[in-house]
Amino acid sequence: MVETLSYRSRNLPHWIVADKSFFVTVRQKGTLSPDMMKCLRDERENAQVNNLSHEDIEKMNRQHFNHIESILDSYDPNSAALLRPGVPEVILESIRWLETKREWKIYAAVIMPSHIHMLIRNKGGHSDSLNEDIGKVKRFSATRINSLLEMRGNFWQSENFDHWCRSPESFDKHYAYIINNPVKAGLVKNADDWPWQINGK
Repeated sequence: MVETLSYRSRNLPHWIVADKSFFVTVRQKGTLSPDMMKCLRDERENAQVNNLSHEDIEKMNRQHFNHIESILDSYDPNSAALLRPGVPEVILESIRWLETKREWKIYAAVIMPSHIHMLIRNKGGHSDSLNEDIGKVKRFSATRINSLLEMRGNFWQSENFDHWCRSPESFDKHYAYIINNPVKAGLVKNADDWPWQINGK
């Protein structure tokens, strides 16, 4: 039996459960249009009104994720703030803080041109701190990135995508997705050639 710690829904659903691994996506602000996010939110609200089955909602969520990923993976790496000199190092340092200070095991993480993927699990059983801890990573890294790039304002999109792994197969699928995302996006031919990743499995 899965223990639900919290559930909320804005543009995306956020279902936090105890003692599970989470696939988390953080994206740079402005990488998806407000119109697209409204469309996704409207579809989700319609699903609730029409009492769609759990399976149909999961299918819809997968379709939404795939659509978002196709847009994010097409982002031009030559104009990407996340890959500018010094920025990936700041992001990787911030992600490692989760492991050294907040007890999150980092199984995999990758910095893409417009977003970050992570596969993490809290070793101390504090899954309920997921959103708070990711928020701290975003605030810390945003301050340093804005300084590096001489920018101001919110660097990261306020809302993250998070999905808990429901089985070992789900964990393996998300792990492989993260490690191979640079290959899928056409950035490198071999996953090991991408420098901005953590492979901690």
